[in-house]
Amino acid sequence: MSFVSYLEKKRLLFPRFFFISDGALLTVLGQTADSRQLHAHLPSLFAGVSSLQCDDKYRDLVVSASSSQGVTLQVTSPVDVSGR
Repeated sequence: MSFVSYLEKKRLLFPRFFFISDGALLTVLGQTADSRQLHAHLPSLFAGVSSLQCDDKYRDLVVSASSSQGVTLQVTSPVDVSGR
């Protein structure tokens, strides 16, 4: 499987990947073990989301999301973003 077909396959599985460059997609796919490495790519993947705030103790639990306009959305229960 070629590099281009691999990325195309991933983009077909998750269409938001069409909005980021090949290099950014490789970073996203390669850093799944550390979700904090993905924060730089959030604005490209999700319109309106500029950052995620994680639990102080458990780094893979998202407790809120913020927009570039300064609006913060608190989640009712933490969202586990670990794994695939």
